[in-house]
Amino acid sequence: MTEKELDLLLDTCLLAGKIMMESDAEMYRVEDTMSRIALASGNYRLVSYVTQTGLFIGLDRTSTIRMEQITNRSINLEKVVNVNNLSRKYVAGELTLNDLYIALQAIEKDRSFFPVWLQILSAAVISGTIMVLFGGEMSDLPITLMIGGIGYAIYLYSLKFFRIKFLSEFLSSLLIGLTAILSVRVGL
Repeated sequence: MTEKELDLLLDTCLLAGKIMMESDAEMYRVEDTMSRIALASGNYRLVSYVTQTGLFIGLDRTSTIRMEQITNRSINLEKVVNVNNLSRKYVAGELTLNDLYIALQAIEKDRSFFPVWLQILSAAVISGTIMVLFGGEMSDLPITLMIGGIGYAIYLYSLKFFRIKFLSEFLSSLLIGLTAILSVRVGL
């Protein structure tokens, strides 16, 4: 492989790993996927070090090393499945390395997510379910649904305002707790 092809290989492995880590894939799965891509590209052994906050990769017997910081994390298992499917097609010889890289770039740019109303509704339903699992009474279900939905809505909208996930999580948790205590004291 030429130097340009080696760079493309490392960039492709790194992009696949980054997408998977940002989408909450297991670290061993990330390392395995990147290694398989490298092996299929000419029997190269990929040396990698994967953490929650960064990826470090290089090819054995070469001096080229790449690093990528993982700054955003969410749970998007659809992206993990898509990257795995693409890597399998590449290993099977159905895609070229360049095609794989272009397809991975498209996956990375995809920002589709569930609509906000559905996320809030899901948070409300999960709150009610957890309340029942912890021994709550069915008469508490309506207020629990409402508190859970409102708490998640506060989280989503404060995240846009603060742009710091921890602050949004703290604020919404604080308001959920205070609202729950208040509703018990009021008799709801």
